[in-house]
Amino acid sequence: MSSQKYQVVTGPDREIEVILRGEAYVKVMDRVNLSKYQVGEDHESHGETGKVTQVRIKVPFLGRWFIIVDSGDEPKVSVEWRLLD
Repeated sequence: MSSQKYQVVTGPDREIEVILRGEAYVKVMDRVNLSKYQVGEDHESHGETGKVTQVRIKVPFLGRWFIIVDSGDEPKVSVEWRLLD
């Protein structure tokens, strides 16, 4: 699995925009769910369920969030992300 991880502190008043060069699954999750994801347990996340090249995601509460970009068996994709007002 080829995944990349980024951290951001944000809340529901802003969107996270992720732009990819290539297709990948994009998920945003808190620390508890990241730990579950990393060991293969069921977890909750926000984001797309299919491969995308661009996505905007809102999180439900203020906190530290982890952006996971997973391109599966494909090579790593180029990732650009930012917070939108």
